[in-house]
Amino acid sequence: MSLRYSDLHLQILVRGLLDPGEHLTGHAIAVRNPWYGLGFLSKQYLLVSTDRRLLVLEHERSFLYTTFVLSKVESYLWANVEELQLRGLLAKRVRLVARTANAVHKLVMHVPAWFAAVRDNGRSVRAVVATFQAQRALAPGSSPNRALPATSFSM
Repeated sequence: MSLRYSDLHLQILVRGLLDPGEHLTGHAIAVRNPWYGLGFLSKQYLLVSTDRRLLVLEHERSFLYTTFVLSKVESYLWANVEELQLRGLLAKRVRLVARTANAVHKLVMHVPAWFAAVRDNGRSVRAVVATFQAQRALAPGSSPNRALPATSFSM
């Protein structure tokens, strides 16, 4: 049993989390099901990328395992995301390493591609990773608080 996301459901979830002027660039579904949980400890993650940050919405199963409940929302600025990789030939996995003020968060999640809760989930997760790579490429020159380049003056 998995949670199904429609575009309307996604817009309702994300509308209150976006800052003014922030644009949605991609979204994807990922599942974390540890081997020791035997299916009872599975969590679904909705990865939402914007032009400024990555939102990770964690859904857990309810008390009687009838539905999923939004349990936690994490927000990472692109400067704080150290690694976001898509791995695997047939079974795709996303590896996320992000740093906050208190801790380092490491998640390895399975990406359901064919029978996913979102249409074209395989392409959507590639869009999220591409947003991270584009922000990483822009990072050295786009920071407004960066140090000025060293210059030499001769007289």
